[in-house]
Amino acid sequence: MDNDDRESYNCRKEREHGKNMNEEQSRMVQGIAGRLGTDYPSVGRADLLHVVQSAYRQFHGAKVQAYVPILVERRARTILDESGRQDRARHGR
Repeated sequence: MDNDDRESYNCRKEREHGKNMNEEQSRMVQGIAGRLGTDYPSVGRADLLHVVQSAYRQFHGAKVQAYVPILVERRARTILDESGRQDRARHGR
């Protein structure tokens, strides 16, 4: 799958999951993806949204929703950092 195919796939998945989010949750995901875009400039917007939505799904049913945004952002950063380490290891850096 090349980058264009992956981005299309990610966008479709984002739209499908987005249908299950309310406006506040969607704004939260968009905001986190925006902040992460500053710290991970080499990661495309669609990929950032996919990672954040994936992290969000892990905390969606949490009893205490007040902490969900910070937990989602931390989880997304962990996913991105692990992915970056794996890429560097694959390329011998």
